[in-house]
Amino acid sequence: MATLRLVPTSGSPVEINKDETMVGRDPTCDVVISDGSVSRKHARIERRGDVWAVVDQASANGTFIDSQRVADAGLRDGQELRFGAIVYRVAIEGGAPSDMTISTEPPTSATVIQASPLATPRPAPPPLPTPPPPPPAAAAVPPPLPPRTATVTPPPPPTRPNAPRPPMGSSATPAGPGPAGKKGKGAGFWIGIGCCSCLLLAALAGGGFWFFGSMIRQSLGEPVAAVRTQLADIKSGNLPGAYSRFSQDYRSRISETDFETFVSRTPALKESTDSTFMGREVVNNRARLRGVLTTPQGGVEISCELVKEDAAWKVSAMKVGGLEAAQDAGEKGTPTRRFASAGGAPAGPLDVQTTGLEKNQVGQQTNVSLKVLVSGFSLRPEGRQYRIDLAGDLDTFAPGGQRIPGLSKLNHHRLNQTTTSSSGVTANFSTELMLNPSSPDGTYTVRLTVRDLVSGARKVHEVSFEKP
Repeated sequence: MATLRLVPTSGSPVEINKDETMVGRDPTCDVVISDGSVSRKHARIERRGDVWAVVDQASANGTFIDSQRVADAGLRDGQELRFGAIVYRVAIEGGAPSDMTISTEPPTSATVIQASPLATPRPAPPPLPTPPPPPPAAAAVPPPLPPRTATVTPPPPPTRPNAPRPPMGSSATPAGPGPAGKKGKGAGFWIGIGCCSCLLLAALAGGGFWFFGSMIRQSLGEPVAAVRTQLADIKSGNLPGAYSRFSQDYRSRISETDFETFVSRTPALKESTDSTFMGREVVNNRARLRGVLTTPQGGVEISCELVKEDAAWKVSAMKVGGLEAAQDAGEKGTPTRRFASAGGAPAGPLDVQTTGLEKNQVGQQTNVSLKVLVSGFSLRPEGRQYRIDLAGDLDTFAPGGQRIPGLSKLNHHRLNQTTTSSSGVTANFSTELMLNPSSPDGTYTVRLTVRDLVSGARKVHEVSFEKP
């Protein structure tokens, strides 16, 4: 039975061994292609007896065989099969090549004219060439003059090549050019030559545009694939693998621990369900991407810079939601961690103060209410208003120092709103905790990390209480 392989321009071939194989960007597809030009359910490859066929699934950018867009078509060995901008070469082994071509387009109407049985059809005569214009008529020969007394005859005038000689005994010279020489090509011949030349040039130009277009799409798709692979590693929890996809220069400045901290402070990296990169720029061995991460809470902006190292694209900078990992030198030359963001000058040192702590016994449960006041954060100007963008991470520790997962959460507090005041603005955060009867008695510690997403500053605030 014939086997089918899809051979990419780079990388390992894809073996197709199922009767029906779905190709697309969706992770549930049999063949997953992580490229923005490929639809989630792009096309289906089917085995029909001893032949293979591809069926387009109403994709946005189409399915192409040898640069021809198809809806349902058979596959032959050596063909070029393209899903959106991703190109494969079809390799079929163990079976005869298929000449089948199936299309979902309705057939065009046609009228069949049959020859009459009484008349024998004759081929149409070829078009006659345009006859050359007739040569101008020779001037009339005047009658012979009466004889003169002198019998001396003047020499005849010189004649042009191919010019007719005057009759014997006549001194008249024929007027106008002689008869035309060899017959030239007709006008239809030259028109046909010109049309064929135009068609040939158009075909060469179209092939050149397609070739360069394919090269450009491939060069733009490789950096996107590199970033999406790193995002997939982050989402699956493979942080060492994701860290290895950074450039050597980036890893020399940012440690793996710093990267893990950046990921923990950026929930969109783990919560994203899709990524779209509208802005793509590739210049030699460097690339820049701008796009959006799709999360359950909405879209989050992402921008990346990449550099080509050892024929592979590596991420050299990443910014998510205005936050990026940076590195400064401390007073003693020890690298210290900070989060940098664009826009908004700090209004002052970020400060967090406890304004209330209450404990209530409800049945056998202990309810704890904590209130804090946040000040000194930055404001981002937006027209005549100012943007507040704060986040708070909650960590609760048992008397033995163990972190309680059920009472801990990243982005437990989130404040993103505008105000008309340009200074003296504060924010209030409230935290409610419930301790079960099985919770041990002793001293509990609540750690609240407030992050200013405008300036990148952050403040850690701890509050302790006793149970019961």
